Amino acid sequence: MRLATLITKARLVDLQTADRAEALHLLAESVASALPSLTTEALVRLIDERERLGSTGLGEGVAVPHVRTGAVPSLVVALGRSVHGIALGATDGQAAHLIFLLVSPEGHGGPYLRALARVAKLASSLTWRDALQSAHDPDAALAVLAAFDDTD
Repeated sequence: MRLATLITKARLVDLQTADRAEALHLLAESVASALPSLTTEALVRLIDERERLGSTGLGEGVAVPHVRTGAVPSLVVALGRSVHGIALGATDGQAAHLIFLLVSPEGHGGPYLRALARVAKLASSLTWRDALQSAHDPDAALAVLAAFDDTD
């Protein structure tokens, strides 16, 4: 699973907020803006429903809110980067500085699960987290993702 092929510059969001609701709204907006079949508000509701089931904070400053909906034809991923950190209920208590929003079609578990697994694996790398967080612009962040896609 190559994360760099799933995230576009339009879905790479520098979050200038520490507010959970605002951050998730901005990420949802980056996904929904290119999909006429999905509104930002509908996606935010799905994310909130999923978060009520349990936190999607992986820890180490990384969270992966994820939902399934019939409104998308294939897996869509957005990345939010936050200097402030967003409290998303990670078990280690750390705020999330890297938030990957995964939106998958219902019934297409393969790519969805592979993307979750890839983020979880990379999240354990301090080098990856630091490089992605310190990338100075979206192009640099995408370059970091591409560079780490080539490693295992």
